[in-house]
Amino acid sequence: MGLIKFLWETEQPFWCAGIYTAAIAFFALLTGHSIGYIFLNSIIVGALASLYFWLLDKTMGMGVIFWVVAFVGLAIGLV
Repeated sequence: MGLIKFLWETEQPFWCAGIYTAAIAFFALLTGHSIGYIFLNSIIVGALASLYFWLLDKTMGMGVIFWVVAFVGLAIGLV
């Protein structure tokens, strides 16, 4: 939810996606995953996070649609 607040303040979806991707890569590095795994995972996570934050940015101010996108994206991210 912190990145959604950051998006709300800055309206920079790709900054949010970059921060999220960097955090995922950092934690993967801490858990001992290989560099190849981290690289491939970062590409996939970065693309999906960019799409998610871009959609949030485009639906900002649309009320219910924004919250549907937000919660569906959070649910998919937990899977």
